[in-house]
Amino acid sequence: MASRLTKLAGVAAVLAAFPMVANAAGDSVTDLKARIKDLNQRYQQQNTEIQEMRTRLRELEVNLQNIRGRGEPASNAYAQSVQQEKGVPAGNATAQTNEAASHPAPQAQTAAASDAGEQPSGTVGKQPERSQSAQAVYEQAQGTVFSQKFTLEPSFTYSRFDRRQITLSGFLALDAIFLGSIAVQEAKADVYQFDLTGRWGVTPRLQLYMDIPYLYRYTNYFSGGAGGAAPALSEAGVHGGPNLGDISIGGYYQLWQETASRPDLVANVALKVPTGTDPYGIKIVQPDPNNNNMRVPQELPTGNGVFSLFAGLSVLKTVDPVILFANAGVYHNFQRSFDDISTTEGTTTPGDVDLGNSFQWGAGMALALNGKMAMTFSYSQLISQAARTRVEGGDWQKIVGSDANSSQFNLGLTYALSDHETMITSLGIGLSPDAPDFQINVKFPYTF
Repeated sequence: MASRLTKLAGVAAVLAAFPMVANAAGDSVTDLKARIKDLNQRYQQQNTEIQEMRTRLRELEVNLQNIRGRGEPASNAYAQSVQQEKGVPAGNATAQTNEAASHPAPQAQTAAASDAGEQPSGTVGKQPERSQSAQAVYEQAQGTVFSQKFTLEPSFTYSRFDRRQITLSGFLALDAIFLGSIAVQEAKADVYQFDLTGRWGVTPRLQLYMDIPYLYRYTNYFSGGAGGAAPALSEAGVHGGPNLGDISIGGYYQLWQETASRPDLVANVALKVPTGTDPYGIKIVQPDPNNNNMRVPQELPTGNGVFSLFAGLSVLKTVDPVILFANAGVYHNFQRSFDDISTTEGTTTPGDVDLGNSFQWGAGMALALNGKMAMTFSYSQLISQAARTRVEGGDWQKIVGSDANSSQFNLGLTYALSDHETMITSLGIGLSPDAPDFQINVKFPYTF
């Protein structure tokens, strides 16, 4: 009986304590729900703040890059504010800013998208970067790439010329019969040129370059009238080089970057130094004693013998997937004195030479076929004034037939071999008598 009373007392105690346990459990659940709700609200608030800070950080980076692109010095306080937005300690702000400046990225598209309001809240609106082939075409169309890197560009060019000329010395009798001599001459020329060009990006908007050419020229001359017989031909071959050509030193400066409403604009200035063999004082000889119709030079030059200054502008606009480009420039050839300008054997005549100026322009388009390959189509024209010579104490004399108009249509193919190296090929087709019949060029720019 006593044991039963003891068990009943224990059960009663448990039942009496159950409401207290239930109340405590209910209080714990309510408290946990309240804490979860509070943490949820704090998480949402922090997430919103993080997105706003990311947007602000991107705007500061774009502004900093634009300031550096204009060549304006950014203050230390401004640079530190950008680094603090990234969570970088103030003591490392200068080092981090310099590191960012040494690896600039194109900002024209990002800035344009931001200005147009295309950037949604909490995200960064950025257009996709150009493919490797499109970037290579972009650099070739501008003539340069604006990055603080060094590019070494070996290239090879082969040009073919084929000229025929008929010279009549006499008069027509009764408007039908020609009385006099007829000289038929033909020249076939091959020019092989190897260039080594180095490009160094001093700043994100300024690049310097040097081009060192090496040439070999060979020309075959044909003339009728050998031995007094009109059908008989004489042949003579003349070569020039292999020898150093005229070295060019110059630079590119980006006046402004491409945006949604305006193209890239780049200025180019170059000085050509007469390091090749000049054509003045080279004697004209008669290689075949039985044919006085044929007159050929003793050798062929590899340079023009004078200093030349070039100044030009190029524009480029991306209309995805096409890149449009155009350029124009002027060559000014400086007058220069030489110890001998005569072409007569056994005669030395000092004098001055003025080659005249030249105007060049071109335009074209490029189409990216895929990530590694692109095609280009362009037209170029070079118009040269007539040259003049002056012996000591005499007047200027124009060289008849020395003016020229060379126009050419170009087809190109660009292929990206690797992340650092590209192969660029082009075929030029002559459209005027002064242009090469055709010209083949291959380049292998390598960026370190």
